[in-house]
Amino acid sequence: MKAATPILRANLLALAEAFISATGRTEEAVARAAHGDPPFFERLRNGEGFTTRKHDDVLQYFADNWPEGVEMPMLANYIPNARSKS
Repeated sequence: MKAATPILRANLLALAEAFISATGRTEEAVARAAHGDPPFFERLRNGEGFTTRKHDDVLQYFADNWPEGVEMPMLANYIPNARSKS
């Protein structure tokens, strides 16, 4: 499902940016904690791929560690081959 990759990438980067802003942690520290790989978000910005498992693991990290009182950003949804039925 290649078409989803840019959306999933954008979602992870949006979450990372908001989390970093809310916590004051560095991008590398967040990437290390979320996935054990300090340059992960930098590589995402440069277009490198990732597995859905890695995506889900990083999303779970954010869900488990999101700062109280800070709203999570809205994420883009992707529904392949969705057609409106009118």
